[in-house]
Amino acid sequence: MLSWLDLVSIAESITFTEDCDAIFWAFDGSGKFSVQSMYRTISFRGILPAHTPAVWQLYVPPNIFLWLLSNNKTLTRTNLAKRRHVEDITCLFCNEAETVHDLFFGCCVASVMWRHLSEIFGINLGADYESIARWWLSNNRNAIMNMTCAALMWSIWKLRNDLCFQGKAWRSEKVLLHKLFATLRNWQPLCKESYGFGECLGSAGAQAAPTTTFARWSSEVQGAGLVKFGAICWEGFKSCQDTKL
Repeated sequence: MLSWLDLVSIAESITFTEDCDAIFWAFDGSGKFSVQSMYRTISFRGILPAHTPAVWQLYVPPNIFLWLLSNNKTLTRTNLAKRRHVEDITCLFCNEAETVHDLFFGCCVASVMWRHLSEIFGINLGADYESIARWWLSNNRNAIMNMTCAALMWSIWKLRNDLCFQGKAWRSEKVLLHKLFATLRNWQPLCKESYGFGECLGSAGAQAAPTTTFARWSSEVQGAGLVKFGAICWEGFKSCQDTKL
């Protein structure tokens, strides 16, 4: 009986007009249907992850690669298997299935590299994609770290393709570290001068460890992780000297 009275109360509160009914699309603020709003609703239940649009704010060339990675569209072997038959879906670095998470975060090779970056920057990085992408929302403060993380993911992908399509053999993590260092050098012109990125990479090529330069960076640059980033460049330089690629 109470339910019936509640229903009657709701019905009495409705005001009827002579206006014609209109179709309203509830999944867009404009009330109008669009394919984009439909795709967003189906893919993300109407909620777009905040870090997905932040991809386009990074100072890195492979924005599309990162966008594909954030949407699990990177053509790993398991994703290719959804389109056609794939004989072997195992990771080229380990024996697990080559998913996006495994290749870039879960694999033993990726885990070692993320552990290095976590120690350098003092932040837990590489547990999953969200542990990297959440820092993109404050890119001005974390530009150096964001660029380094993006460079590592891009380097993993490039090395994976070298093993897959060029027939190269996996040797050691120094090869991946060398690719990371070379990628950062190539991306140097894209970084704002205020971050001191070019000076950091230049000092990494010196014949002595740039300890005095580190002290100067710490007084001139705040919140960019540049001092710790220099350690990456120095390790990359040493690996270039120690490893013939």
